[in-house]
Amino acid sequence: MLKHRSLICLLAYGFLLSACDAPVIGESNSISKTNPITIVMRCQPDQSFCTANVAEQEITLAPSPANLPPMQNLSFQVKHRGQTHATMTRLWLTGRDMFMGQHYFDAANSAGSAVTQFRGMIPLCTQDARMLWHVNLEMKIEGVSYLLQAELKSSQNI
Repeated sequence: MLKHRSLICLLAYGFLLSACDAPVIGESNSISKTNPITIVMRCQPDQSFCTANVAEQEITLAPSPANLPPMQNLSFQVKHRGQTHATMTRLWLTGRDMFMGQHYFDAANSAGSAVTQFRGMIPLCTQDARMLWHVNLEMKIEGVSYLLQAELKSSQNI
């Protein structure tokens, strides 16, 4: 009897572990089933904008305000210029040197527009006045997924 109970517990435990990795219906962890192509953006020293060339598209990312003050409304304007259509999917920030979570920004753009506006907020880091953030922008161009990354500083150390 004890062997059967152990076997049942083991099977139930295995089922629970496999269910933890199953995606929630309607949830998407990525814009593509394959890994996106990662590109590092070049940013101006004053953080007024960052740029990258992706599949014959010029992508410009402009934070506002540029000093990324914590606990205040922030926006990122993403412009693309080129011959093909680009779709900006999502933008989020993560801490570079310490885990601060993933802070997703809401997208707002006009259909057919070459500009996408992302709005959100980042938390205050009480441990380090030199907080550095990774800005992650997922996008698609002609069915190919890209992840653009930029590194920006919080307002305490610009």
